[in-house]
Amino acid sequence: MIAVLARVIGTILVFFNWYGDDQDLQLPTIARYGQSNVTGLVLARGGSKGIVNKNMVILNGFPLIHWSLDAMIKSGVFDDIWVSTNDPSIKEYALRLGVQVHDRAPHTATDHATSMVAVQEFLQGHPGTEAIALVQLTRMHQLRWSVALNEEFAAKPLNFDPKNRPRRQDWQGEFVENGMFYFSHRKLVEKGAFQNAKSCVVEIPKNQSLEIDSMEDLKVAEAMMKEFIAKHVKTEL
Repeated sequence: MIAVLARVIGTILVFFNWYGDDQDLQLPTIARYGQSNVTGLVLARGGSKGIVNKNMVILNGFPLIHWSLDAMIKSGVFDDIWVSTNDPSIKEYALRLGVQVHDRAPHTATDHATSMVAVQEFLQGHPGTEAIALVQLTRMHQLRWSVALNEEFAAKPLNFDPKNRPRRQDWQGEFVENGMFYFSHRKLVEKGAFQNAKSCVVEIPKNQSLEIDSMEDLKVAEAMMKEFIAKHVKTEL
């Protein structure tokens, strides 16, 4: 699950193209930015509702935020790693791990503030950052539903037609954006987007793509993590 992030980050930095729609975004590869600052950013506000202080809740022996920061540190691909937070306990833990802390502005840490607003606010305070990786390891987009605002207030799925159901053997599946991480360029973020028409994707196995928004989710994630570690991670003696 989260433990594979370091490998995935390395893969992205090899294959990710910074192409954009505008001339100033026509950058052939990340290698073009060999002498520029590539920043890893984790948004970790306090005050979560589903799980109180979610970023500091214990998952398999460590705070939840530990797993994303540890993977980012071990990847060795970032010039610097930052946590943007308004929470003293998160700030203290991040500093203990040796990463830098951005004091998140109050208006970017509300229940209604978007990740985009928080990243833009971070970039305003860090003009030297040109390429940024936003890591959100507790996020997952749910099934896509469209609410029809009619007299029945019906809801219908955008990607399912009951009259045209494919056989299981014929269904090729589809990608669902899970929001786990975005690698982008500041000029694109300043325009209000993480992706553009020429972005690429990294496929994440379903068992490594789980939203953690309740204590039940946390228990499932911990069980999955223990199973993954038992199968794939060698114990250091």
